[in-house]
Amino acid sequence: MKKLLIILVAFWFASHVTAQTINDVPIDSIKVEYLDIVGASKLMSLTKVSIAVDYGQKRTVMTDIRLKNEEGRPVVLNGMIDALNFFAKYGWEYCDAYVVTAGQSNVYHYIMKRKD
Repeated sequence: MKKLLIILVAFWFASHVTAQTINDVPIDSIKVEYLDIVGASKLMSLTKVSIAVDYGQKRTVMTDIRLKNEEGRPVVLNGMIDALNFFAKYGWEYCDAYVVTAGQSNVYHYIMKRKD
């Protein structure tokens, strides 16, 4: 009974979460000068990264800023260079990068600028 209640609460919670994601705003129509690509290693993968994009959008604790495809699933890229190439196709160029290490996990930040 307890497991059923937990499952029902989880489904209710998932169905009532609305989040502004990068997928709701097409990449080529973002009206900002700079954005931050945040890449975190996928669990159980040495090479794949999950990409989040911060362009100054309004966020809450529940906001999902991961890059998503047309089906609404998070985009998984082969690495940060793949992410740079992905954004270059949409008119963005590399500015700067830095890494934040938390525990044994690295989070990569790439600052991108809109090409003139």
